[in-house]
Amino acid sequence: VAPAKNGQIWVGTIDGLFQFDPIRQTLDQDFLKNQAGLRQFAIENISSIFEDRDDNLWISTVNGFNVGFNVFYLPKKWLNNPNSAVNFSPRCLPFRSHVTFKITQDATGNLWFANGSGLVRYFPKKDSLQVFQHNPAQSTSIGSNFATSVFFSKHSGLWIGTNDAGLAHF
Repeated sequence: VAPAKNGQIWVGTIDGLFQFDPIRQTLDQDFLKNQAGLRQFAIENISSIFEDRDDNLWISTVNGFNVGFNVFYLPKKWLNNPNSAVNFSPRCLPFRSHVTFKITQDATGNLWFANGSGLVRYFPKKDSLQVFQHNPAQSTSIGSNFATSVFFSKHSGLWIGTNDAGLAHF
């Protein structure tokens, strides 16, 4: 579940992505599967939803889409008019993990993904990735490759929760 800046509420389930309008008390049944440009993607088993500061919607799934990746985003211009004739395919990030549990954004606009293969930082301006994994020989590495949560605080930095090594702060 994630709030949208327009007052709507995004809800991800094993059946797909839904959009709830709390004012009208309506639920858009299967928001993504009803969009022509997205039908080729197996968008189910949603594990995390995040709306970034530019109003792009980031979505991750368990076991990935039928294209093999498990994180993609829908740009704001498409979300504002999904039934338009805009030719659009979701932008998938080129890292593989069976599940991404949490997505967040830091103060500089980079996105962070806590997943079953470690922690990934995405630099949107450079369109590049940096992967952080546990290295027992390096005391400053994350404690586990199984990152289940990530949170950025402008006051205290980056917090990472892991399945088997507790909480880390950077």
